[in-house]
Amino acid sequence: MQAFTEHIVDIAALPALTTFGAGARAVAGCGQGEPAMLNAAQALQRLQQQPHLLCHAPMLLARLGRIATGQPATSAATPASGARHYDVAELFAFVMPAVAVPPLVSRFGAVLGLMLDDDDPRTLHTLAEALLQRLAAREAPAPDQAAQLARMLARAGWPWARAVLRALGVDDTLRDNAANGAGQGASLATPGAGLFETNALAAWERLPEWEENPPAPPPGQQPVQPQEAVRELRRILGANAEQRPDQHRYAAEVAQAFAPRPSKHENITLLAEAGTGLGKTLGYLAPAALWARRNAGSVWVATYTRNLQRQLLAEAARLWPEEAVRRRRVSVRKGRENHACLLNMEENIGQLAGSGPRGLLLAALLARWLLTTRDGDMVGGDFPAWLMPLLGGERLAAATPAALGLTDRRGECTYAACRHFRKCFIEKARVRAERADVVIANHAVVLTQAAMSVLLGETTPHEKLDRLELARLVFDEGHHLFDAADSAFSGHLSMLEAAEMRRWIRGAEGTRRRGRGLRERLGDLLGGGGTLAGGLEVLQQLEEAARALPAEGWRARLQGGAPAGVAEAFFAHVRQQVLARNARRNRIGNSPADNSPASNPPAYGLEADCEPLIDGLAAAAQALQQTLATVQAHMHHLATILLARLEQESATLTSSERNRLQSMARALIRRGELVLAGWRAMLQRLVHPPADGSAARDLSDRQGEDGQNAAHGRRADSIVMWFSIDYAHGQEHDIGLHAHWVDPTIPLAECVLQPADSVVITSATLRDDVAADDGGWQGAEVRTGATHLPWVARRAGFPSPFDYARQARVFVATDIDRENIDQLAAACRELFIAAGGGAMGVFTAISRLRAVHRRILAPLAQAGLELYAQHVDAMDTGTLIDMFRAREDACLLGTDAVRDGVDVPGRSLRLLVMDRVPWPRPTILERARQQAFGRQRWTDMQVRLRLRQAFGRLIRKADDRGVFVLLDNRLSSRFHPAFPPGASIERLGLADIITRTRDFLQT
Repeated sequence: MQAFTEHIVDIAALPALTTFGAGARAVAGCGQGEPAMLNAAQALQRLQQQPHLLCHAPMLLARLGRIATGQPATSAATPASGARHYDVAELFAFVMPAVAVPPLVSRFGAVLGLMLDDDDPRTLHTLAEALLQRLAAREAPAPDQAAQLARMLARAGWPWARAVLRALGVDDTLRDNAANGAGQGASLATPGAGLFETNALAAWERLPEWEENPPAPPPGQQPVQPQEAVRELRRILGANAEQRPDQHRYAAEVAQAFAPRPSKHENITLLAEAGTGLGKTLGYLAPAALWARRNAGSVWVATYTRNLQRQLLAEAARLWPEEAVRRRRVSVRKGRENHACLLNMEENIGQLAGSGPRGLLLAALLARWLLTTRDGDMVGGDFPAWLMPLLGGERLAAATPAALGLTDRRGECTYAACRHFRKCFIEKARVRAERADVVIANHAVVLTQAAMSVLLGETTPHEKLDRLELARLVFDEGHHLFDAADSAFSGHLSMLEAAEMRRWIRGAEGTRRRGRGLRERLGDLLGGGGTLAGGLEVLQQLEEAARALPAEGWRARLQGGAPAGVAEAFFAHVRQQVLARNARRNRIGNSPADNSPASNPPAYGLEADCEPLIDGLAAAAQALQQTLATVQAHMHHLATILLARLEQESATLTSSERNRLQSMARALIRRGELVLAGWRAMLQRLVHPPADGSAARDLSDRQGEDGQNAAHGRRADSIVMWFSIDYAHGQEHDIGLHAHWVDPTIPLAECVLQPADSVVITSATLRDDVAADDGGWQGAEVRTGATHLPWVARRAGFPSPFDYARQARVFVATDIDRENIDQLAAACRELFIAAGGGAMGVFTAISRLRAVHRRILAPLAQAGLELYAQHVDAMDTGTLIDMFRAREDACLLGTDAVRDGVDVPGRSLRLLVMDRVPWPRPTILERARQQAFGRQRWTDMQVRLRLRQAFGRLIRKADDRGVFVLLDNRLSSRFHPAFPPGASIERLGLADIITRTRDFLQT
């Protein structure tokens, strides 16, 4: 393998290569003739011989390797990947940080105002020169930082470094000889403080601070009249917009939901179904913005998917075209795990910078992004998610910002005690939301905040303020409220969570672990006399009690039958019960050596009922419950000591000390009252089940099979519990005890819907069967919590404006063996080719998706069709969808993440193929819900809604045409209401479907 270490400043002299069909196109240099055609093997061989201009080399090499070998592994591409090519994606991320577009030459070019062809290698030279010219014109952000970082990267052998320095007009003489091995990391600058001397990597030091807002008066209560909402909508749309009377009626209906609360005991709750293409987003944003402006208040808009949050931001630009105004009027709130944590950034950027050339490059690109980002959002925001797989290496390619520790994934935040608190992106978002007209959040944030408010009370000014902000709510993607509530109001006691609690208390105890314990966070605040008497002693008692929680290496100990500590003993019994009750289904052996799944591990893990408990499990649960009670008591005692000092020494405490005391007391109370108390309640319920038998069991003797009265019956408030073993990469990953509401909309109604002044729940698929006697509204009320309100929710339905009889076709294949992967792959291949691309395959299992991908990649490439695949390509799902949307004739394989909430208008999506009827997974929780809501009725409703969501991806505009194909003949007539009126459903053989698809899409 040859490594390229020289820097080439004359970019025009570089050969360039792009994938094309089943091979590649290549040119020897800029202006050197037409591109030459190469097969995959020839392209890989050529890439081993000299550096090339490429775009996102890891993805390109992986594709060529799969085509060349026909195997899922990319070993054939390894020699070529060892070479240091000139990747324009790296240069784009350096020059244009915080611009999150998919890694395609055409999309990079569009940002620069260029029209470029993804398949023509000559455009790589054009793009590279344009980016360097942008640097030369000082149009790239933070040019001083760029120059400092480029010098570091030049010493580490980054191919672009000399060209970047020349463009910036900086002397590119290197102190180290890059040609003597810098490309392999030999001359990388010494890690540590020296890397931060220029302050180039320490971008957090240059971020502006935020300022706390003064307390705001309560919002007004002036209503928005329907005609006012319609006028506002017309203004936003413009005089030349397409007239949609139903969109106007929808906006008028939503406006009435913003009326003042009619009484203390009743609010206004609106269920509004708006068919696909109606324009519901602007339909509710218009009256929401009007109400907020008139009353100096905020309307929270919650979505389920990050994709819709991005769409909402784009639509908000139509209300407030000027960016500065929009930043004041619109705020985005997400969970803490989505945003960059500056303290974690500081720690990890230093580690990355010292880990080798690729690590230093990632550190530099992170520093560039950190100084430029709008709001620090690393998941669905302006962070280019393709950076991780771009920088190669197994550790980085499979990583996410959370996995690398760049975000606050485990609630480590010390809030005001953090030295970066005044620059924190999350706090900035909170402050902006206090004054925003529209706050774009997600279901999880709203439901979690509401749950904490109920469980903890208004314990701090911040929490009290958040509670007031949740007075006006719009839930878009309302069909997902049931699932969101199921996640927010559930309990999980697992080995990973318990081990994380130990790490939070005791800190990193292993050489491979990271994190600061309580002693590092607050040790200097304790000790001495007075109010602090016994503080260090309580901390020591807490640390000692936490030893009973799982320690590093627990997996090996449990599998070896040697658990250490009370917690590990409990989970060892849980593991034994799960394996014992799955022995036949998973062919588990009888000897201790065979006490694991066979060579083909379960795809989704194993589950087991809690009742009856095996011998010893009840005693182990009781012991763990007592241990957790001790830990909780020490945490409460420690918080009390901190709060006492805050109160009694207020005259002498510095601002820093006050902030740290308050933040640490808050963190101790939250973890004790929310997490530990929840775990204790689960264990108590496990050992002493409720006398009314509300643990899940058959209800056929209590209610009819159709479950008509389930929503209001005794079973609606029951809890179902079960044990599980989760697997990752064929190995045991976690062991847990789970507790879920059978009907999670009960706490949803109590904690979220009832306290609000007005709630709008909207979706294109809110109802199940619109042809039912009640118009499908009963199912909508059951899944949104409206059935548990003590008042009647308003209902409004607006049909889609599309002509589905003309624009769509639905086919069910009658002659496909759905269990035969070869037949399934052949069907997908021929259908995708017949459509000429623009095709999406939706699968119910990852294993089936991967098997089909392996079989159709090369044939589709031969036909000139690019194929992207979730769970195969080392790329996040959002980026894959963006790439699919950008290339009109590409194809995409995915699971339910691409089935719901994806907007791909136009010809980019003209064929959707589903491999099976989307039955719900047969879990213990699903069994309990079938028993509570009616077995067939509940299951059929879920299937229809999933089919409606999938079909809804196809037709997004008035001139769209689309074909929906189900490769499963089990689609009975009771599922037909999933498809809109006018969309005829035809059951045909595959050959006829292929012909009809080709004819329909080509006319």
